[in-house]
Amino acid sequence: MLSKFKRWRTLCAIGIFSVLAPAIVACNPIGDSEGFGPWPAQFRYRIGATSSFTDVDGNVWAPDPGPSTQTSGGTIDYTPHSVPNTNNDALYATERWGVFSYHFTGLTPGVAVLHMYFRATWEAAEGQRVFDVVANGATIMDEFDIYKDSGDAAWTADEQDHDVTIGSDGVLDVSFPAATANYGVLSAIALSPAISGVPGLSSLSASDITASSAQLNAVIAPKNGTTSYHFEYGTTASYGSRVPASSDRWVSGTRSNATVAETVSGLSPSTTYHYRLVASNGSGSASSGDQTFTTPAATSSGRITRSGSQLRLNGAQYKFTGFNWYGAITGCRPGELPTAAEADAIFAALPVHTMVRVWAMPSGTSVDTARLAALDVIYNAAHAHGHYLDLVLENGLSDCTGLHPTYSATPSAAEIAWLDAVVTRHTDETVAIIEPANEANTGDANFKAWNDAMAARIKADNPNVLVGTGTGNNDSNQSVIQNYSSSSNIDLISYHGYSSPTNSCEARACTITAGAAAALNKPWYAGERGFCCGGGSTGTNAGNAPLLGPMYTAFLNNSTNAGVTYWDFLRGGTDPTSITPDVGGGVGSPMWNAFKAYSNPYHA
Repeated sequence: MLSKFKRWRTLCAIGIFSVLAPAIVACNPIGDSEGFGPWPAQFRYRIGATSSFTDVDGNVWAPDPGPSTQTSGGTIDYTPHSVPNTNNDALYATERWGVFSYHFTGLTPGVAVLHMYFRATWEAAEGQRVFDVVANGATIMDEFDIYKDSGDAAWTADEQDHDVTIGSDGVLDVSFPAATANYGVLSAIALSPAISGVPGLSSLSASDITASSAQLNAVIAPKNGTTSYHFEYGTTASYGSRVPASSDRWVSGTRSNATVAETVSGLSPSTTYHYRLVASNGSGSASSGDQTFTTPAATSSGRITRSGSQLRLNGAQYKFTGFNWYGAITGCRPGELPTAAEADAIFAALPVHTMVRVWAMPSGTSVDTARLAALDVIYNAAHAHGHYLDLVLENGLSDCTGLHPTYSATPSAAEIAWLDAVVTRHTDETVAIIEPANEANTGDANFKAWNDAMAARIKADNPNVLVGTGTGNNDSNQSVIQNYSSSSNIDLISYHGYSSPTNSCEARACTITAGAAAALNKPWYAGERGFCCGGGSTGTNAGNAPLLGPMYTAFLNNSTNAGVTYWDFLRGGTDPTSITPDVGGGVGSPMWNAFKAYSNPYHA
């Protein structure tokens, strides 16, 4: 791994050191010996080259064979080529392939780091070149697939670092035996000095502390040994959690000191956390002393309530702006399911008191613990930053879930089980609205009875949460809307529409739906309002962005409107280049930036 490219990958599934033989400590990752200045070595060789080479860090690589090596077997090739992931293309221009070995003598006894440099050339698929590497009789690289390890890319620099123990005879034999597929290959090889001790750890600190996250920092002195590390943290000195969550990170032994940092997320507000750094190299393990930090209190948001046709927050009228993020819990669309850190970053960037509408639906029909855990991630981030959630329990459409409205006056056991699991999981002000279903069939004769029963159950589980209808994608009859929204357990009437972005609010929203709301003395909201589907999209994300603010304003200006959540805003997830032009776009897209820039006068 060349750290300037952040290619943190490892050869072994467990991600920690394992001892394969008394003379070999293996299971190290791709190295990061480039880009940090000169580093000491017992030898450096350009395999297959007839002249020396000075790399970008000022290190001199001798030609092959060097003065203290005895080389046998293999064929030398010279193939200059542009090589991604390195600034030392010439180091990878030559190679030896076949069945061959190297015999190094006069080395300093002790544990040292063996650096080997590879590139795929003609390979176009995994499994076309797979080989072993043996050092002092023990296999240190088993079934190494050079194309796969290079990220399924040819002509890509791939450095592998392994700890080896040099015996009292000062000898290191490195061999490439008959391969599983094709032949072994090598472009360069180097050996660092003997490891001088366990890693040195210093400068531990916690920074960028929020109510739900923090960055842990430290400096590691590898002592010439490739060093694995992770932070441990928890509410006691027993810790209990770690970051990275599974495989360790790595620091090359060629660096004198390395500054490392990891972000921990999903923390609780107003809580003291303990943390420490644990690191290992070929000489052993070291751990820092216990340190602590305390998260601040969560941003106070207050509970949204309803008073007649208005929503109220902190003593003032509240009208929300926000967006839909369908895959934040379901993950049913590419790029949408966030990590805890990604979710925290997204909610941290939002304007005050934003409403985010999320599909909180199970994958099948039973209680889905994985999606409940995903709900916790979104809840924690929203809660920490003082925002609100509108959760949708089922889908009247076919996608993202197996749970669909039964249209029975008595909802099914599966519907009730999932409703109870979601509604009772987080009952504070963060979950502001719950909808029984997204776009249920309001034309079904039993829709009203089913919707009323679901609303009543939601209120029984949490009397303080607001219940929205979640419907309104096709309804253009005011009396129909009034009928199915009339239950005392329903607080808000939903409208879904996809129309031209203009400075006015379309009649189906601000006349028909608003009329039903006024008649029932309830607020209405645009749970989905998009520019897509023939509704007037400009065809580009950048073209739609200037139209977002005027659309929000046109809806908020209606007297009984309670807010707008734009349709499918984060279809692109956390990748600003993965955007659907007529929808919303990911973080950093023009639509995302336009939303953040909009000033909502009703955000209390």
